[in-house]
Amino acid sequence: MYDICKSNQRVAKLHLIKTAHRLNEPVIGVLDFSEANLKTFKISIFLESIECVEPSIAIRSAQHIARVSRKTHSDFHSFCLNNQRLTFALPIPASATPEFQTTGVSLQYFLRFEFITGIDQKPPFIPITTDDKHRHYQSLQNVVVSTFDCQIQLTVYGSPGGWDNALYGRPYTFKV
Repeated sequence: MYDICKSNQRVAKLHLIKTAHRLNEPVIGVLDFSEANLKTFKISIFLESIECVEPSIAIRSAQHIARVSRKTHSDFHSFCLNNQRLTFALPIPASATPEFQTTGVSLQYFLRFEFITGIDQKPPFIPITTDDKHRHYQSLQNVVVSTFDCQIQLTVYGSPGGWDNALYGRPYTFKV
């Protein structure tokens, strides 16, 4: 479980089923907005991998390498105003490279969350008409919002006897 906060105000509580996955498994989670202090209008979730190169052998800066090597494997987008909970499932492709680490290079996986939140506590819509069975609202023309993002690291293992076994017909060891 993770508390996602912006300026010490809770935006959501994240429940991940697990943080270690295998290739071809989905990353399943639930975002709980019930105890949030800031309203969330929209959320985008990305499963990304980034290569990290040891600074002693890197020709470029770490930020440049991360920007160039960032790969988005799957994504999820949702308009979530007034949601109490939101579930998501991001598949890890079977053809992706599992997480690894050598003395010079490593590959890391992250879940990146991008939030669009409201700054004002008042609702972004006003009631027009209300009767016994219906409520009609109109959205405000100008709503002040802010954005922020955060990352949560995941572990992605290979699939022994799974995808690579089907590809090569037997377990295969690559020479480096």
